[in-house]
Amino acid sequence: MHDNRKSRHHAKERPKLSSSHSPEGIKTSSLLYKKYGGTQGKLLGTGAGGSVTLLQNGQTGNMYAIKQFKTKSTTESMDNYLGKFKKEYKISLRLTNHQNIIKTLDLLTESSPPKHNNPIGSPTQQIYTSTVYLVMEYCPYDFFNLVMSGLLTIPEINCYMKQLINGVNYMHDQGIAHRDLKLDNCVVDKNGILKLIDFGSATVFRDPAFPEIVLPAEGIVGSDPYLAPEVFYRGHSHLDITIFSSHGIATNGYDPRLVDIWSLGIIYCCMVLRRFPWKIPKVSDPSYKSFQTLPESTGGLPPMKGATFVIESTPVSPTLLRLLPRESRHLISRMLEIDPKKRILVDEIVGKDLFYLSIHECRDVYTQNPEDLTLVDPEDHWRFVKADDHDHHLITNEEFDKIQEEKRKAKALKI
Repeated sequence: MHDNRKSRHHAKERPKLSSSHSPEGIKTSSLLYKKYGGTQGKLLGTGAGGSVTLLQNGQTGNMYAIKQFKTKSTTESMDNYLGKFKKEYKISLRLTNHQNIIKTLDLLTESSPPKHNNPIGSPTQQIYTSTVYLVMEYCPYDFFNLVMSGLLTIPEINCYMKQLINGVNYMHDQGIAHRDLKLDNCVVDKNGILKLIDFGSATVFRDPAFPEIVLPAEGIVGSDPYLAPEVFYRGHSHLDITIFSSHGIATNGYDPRLVDIWSLGIIYCCMVLRRFPWKIPKVSDPSYKSFQTLPESTGGLPPMKGATFVIESTPVSPTLLRLLPRESRHLISRMLEIDPKKRILVDEIVGKDLFYLSIHECRDVYTQNPEDLTLVDPEDHWRFVKADDHDHHLITNEEFDKIQEEKRKAKALKI
């Protein structure tokens, strides 16, 4: 798979893990350590918004994933800085009661005294910096690495796909779209239960007072290979509704639910093929150009300036579909429908898609049977139920690195 994870929209680095790495900026005297009894944690990953580290309670053994947001820039107001994280936290809390969405536990803010005095001659001023931590449950397996290991079977891939759909279905039921669905924003627990993470790009598309109205989203967020083509169109509505800016000017957007559906289709292709179908959904990308069957008519939406890219109701390229399992082709073709108005919605998938309904997925179920309470968490009454047609190949990052090194050695021997 072409690794486009350092996309201009959402850069994400994957440093080699170290068992003794202490999270940068976290001190043993901090509120985070005092509240969660943390010991040293290893760096799990870094991104455009900050870093994620592992924190382990030395007494209980409980482990947490700690997202440490980047510090405030000098030009940003404190209200704006904290407002972004509070929004992500509130959205995370609304979604935390589903097994396929990461459980968010806490949001902590700490202020630190200034490290340097103001220059001589300037007014004396104490400037404090704030550090913001998001505390989440920890899942030990990196979904991108699981996919790229080459160990996943088709029943296993289908199990993950159904779990992804279930998580997105719950989000959309709550009136929230993720907008940055990708392999990197999924983690897996010890039982093979997949969890969606990172809601920094999520948007609320439904006002509880007007549940029948979908509020369009605007802007390009996410990583290029997973983006739906309509996000590149500005000023052309893909909905039958219009929103108004704060200045009272009509502005058009796209349906964020359908962007999520497109990304799910790309994720399935990635799981099966272990590569992206294309780098970006524009005709400047040869792979995408061959995927899109250009119609004779230029009906529908106008093309982007300087491009021949037209959104039209066209069939999905049979070449791509032939690479996928036969039973999945109908659903994936509905997910990768270029015309967003004709793309399938998640409630239709869950309600009547035969491929989705046929999948045996691993899951946690709620039970009040005392005999079941030792299997997952007796206090929460959750019991793990394993699918009967597959096992999950769960490997750590270190094991993944070994597999990759063995592949490189084998390739070198053939040269």
